[in-house]
Amino acid sequence: MITKTIILDKEVYFFESHHFALLPWAEYKRKFPEESIYLISFDHHTDIIEPFLRYCDNDADRMKDMIEKVDYRIVQSIEDAIRKLKNDEHICTAVDAGIIDDVYIVSYEGKETPCSYEEEKRLQNPYEPMYLEKMQAGERVDTPQMERTYPQVKIHCAEFLPWGVYERGDEYDSDVLEDSFLEEKFKVFSRMSSDIVSCDGSIKGKYILDIDLDYFHKLSALNPTQYSIFSKLVKNAEAITIAEESDCVELVRSDESINSSILKQGLLELLTKILKTKN
Repeated sequence: MITKTIILDKEVYFFESHHFALLPWAEYKRKFPEESIYLISFDHHTDIIEPFLRYCDNDADRMKDMIEKVDYRIVQSIEDAIRKLKNDEHICTAVDAGIIDDVYIVSYEGKETPCSYEEEKRLQNPYEPMYLEKMQAGERVDTPQMERTYPQVKIHCAEFLPWGVYERGDEYDSDVLEDSFLEEKFKVFSRMSSDIVSCDGSIKGKYILDIDLDYFHKLSALNPTQYSIFSKLVKNAEAITIAEESDCVELVRSDESINSSILKQGLLELLTKILKTKN
């Protein structure tokens, strides 16, 4: 079941299981069939499992056939797909079915995807003398972010805790909307795809902002102090989709006093505050 709330002309969709996001995503693709639709996702999990795994049994041809039947122009087609999907298969389904063009994911489980050409080379040759010398000297071995270049792909993830940025134990889970945190993620996205994403959170084109409530491990995460990047993402999104994922919230929360209902209310208050602010 999906419910829609309108906050100052911004359409906000809520649903329990994340794969129900396909319905509003397909709706916006129908509105703009000739344009690229991008997705910015905030989630504890990356949710990039291949589609229809329960039905395909690792049969690539069967998976391809099922994806080809997903037609964003036909609501019944999307509903049929949802009945066969799990709550972590929706992103790849949306990309493979042509509903979403490019995806940018901020996730606790995020590992840099795609791997840069420079890091791929390093990982293929880990015992080169230059790398061994650095390791023996206790120096970082990976390629500095500023020196990385990336292949062109459709799904992008940033490393959740890049080298040297957060060394404060569990405190970072209060910071997941703060500019100091998101700046690092969008710098990476802008290097991966500079023609779409900018360091300040500007997106060149139409996009949907997608949020899973399990991204917030503490209620304090919904009371950021500096959040211009998140505000920009909220204000400029075509729509906002929010997965409540009650069980996942309880599994990953660091504050046992919260649940998805509390986080939903807190997020609604933050979205309203942002959308009522003119600048």
